[in-house]
Amino acid sequence: MAIAERHNKANLQLGMLFYGCGIPFNVSRSPLFKRALQSVAEAGPGFKPVSYNALRGSMLDKVRYGHSFTAEPCFWRSQATGEVRKERLRSL
Repeated sequence: MAIAERHNKANLQLGMLFYGCGIPFNVSRSPLFKRALQSVAEAGPGFKPVSYNALRGSMLDKVRYGHSFTAEPCFWRSQATGEVRKERLRSL
């Protein structure tokens, strides 16, 4: 498969992810999104994505309570209060 075909296939899969999961399009502008995709590309063939349980448990703890901050703030809305919180996530 030619490089252009592989890139097109990857972009179609990303589009399906965004559309199928209701991910806001502005996520594609985030440096965090670009950094994540670059890390996946560098991991190479055979890379297995993080599991649901790891995402909501051990991975969350590593990112949230790690040792160094990223430059980008992260926003989320508290489901309990509706308050919008802005925090800087820590990089791994």
